[in-house]
Amino acid sequence: MRWIARLLLIYTFLSFPIGANADMRSGIENYQAIMAGEKRIEQLSQEEAQEVLWVLEAIEKQGSAGGCSGVITSRIDGEFEGWDGETVFKLINGQVWQQSSYSYRYRYAYNPEVVIFPSGGRCKLKVDGMDSTIFVRRLK
Repeated sequence: MRWIARLLLIYTFLSFPIGANADMRSGIENYQAIMAGEKRIEQLSQEEAQEVLWVLEAIEKQGSAGGCSGVITSRIDGEFEGWDGETVFKLINGQVWQQSSYSYRYRYAYNPEVVIFPSGGRCKLKVDGMDSTIFVRRLK
């Protein structure tokens, strides 16, 4: 999830504030494309990066949504072998999440980075290296 660090870095160096006229639709589309692994932050113009940052800020301000307290970044505790319908994800920060939407994907990784973020009143999980996201609910 190196893109989060890049977003923060870009945010630090932005010389002017995000205006009220920022194209929210474009920001949402770019945010979703980044989360799905279809785009990289480096591919965005400064204006597009600002729009994505505005979306991230809005998500973080959204507060608790189905167990999400803003954007959560952590790592899977140990081996990761994808998901298969009701997969439980134990994170190194002590949180435990369970898949709540059906999807099957296989990919082996050890201790991969994860981002959990609010989406439509629910929580979505993105694992570094996976090309899709899934809905999850917090167990612990």
